[in-house]
Amino acid sequence: MGLRVVMRVQKMGIAIAKGQTMMGCYAPQAAPHEYFLEEIDTPSSVISRGNYHTKAVFGDDDAGDGALGELEFTFRIEKDW
Repeated sequence: MGLRVVMRVQKMGIAIAKGQTMMGCYAPQAAPHEYFLEEIDTPSSVISRGNYHTKAVFGDDDAGDGALGELEFTFRIEKDW
């Protein structure tokens, strides 16, 4: 139980991936908590290049009363960096 995050990734409005991760239970403290998600390898083909939109919704399994917060971001995969 505890804090969870559900992430949805879209490309051109089409759902590409969805995943849920349990982040654990954390007591309040003055210093910020850090949590590192697993890295995911992306396909290297021409089709995989482009802009992606991601929405992360954070919730509390113990409370069960909806989202605690949301984070949206966009990233781009290109051939050359």
